[in-house]
Amino acid sequence: MQKPANTICGNCIQGVGCAIYEARYHVCRRFMCSWVTDEAIPPHWQPIHSHMVLLRDEATATLVVHVDAAHPNAWRAAPYINDLRAWAANPTPQRKRVLVVVNGNNTVIFPEGEKFMGEIKPGQALRVHKIATMFWTAYDADLVDSTDPRAAGAIGTPRVINPDALRLDLVVRS
Repeated sequence: MQKPANTICGNCIQGVGCAIYEARYHVCRRFMCSWVTDEAIPPHWQPIHSHMVLLRDEATATLVVHVDAAHPNAWRAAPYINDLRAWAANPTPQRKRVLVVVNGNNTVIFPEGEKFMGEIKPGQALRVHKIATMFWTAYDADLVDSTDPRAAGAIGTPRVINPDALRLDLVVRS
């Protein structure tokens, strides 16, 4: 199956579901929204109501929230934004970061606020890091080219640079 990211599948009948559900592709059979697999996620996240699909990226310990293009601001409404910030503020080994994707544009969620990153192009890596001082903690994110020395050796895997910094690199493959 070849389908561009962030586009509706040609077999999707909007408002109904998959037109080839019984014969659907293997990748579709394996996919499970985190709302289904993680009982700690509240009922209001059911995709039919929230207009979002939650995907846990195990390789990067990131919760990726894919928002329905017909409802691009759904993630900003309560209670969703509150949950996203709480998840960002209370990381677990399986979920260290929270990323919202709307129409191919990415926004990193921090415990306080967020940062719009736009499209992550092939060969780019997204770095998310914590800045801690004696008096406050802040977060930042930036896109770096995969040839950038800061991306070397960490593409696609989270790693701790030092005890006060977290790093996430996501690579988009062409």
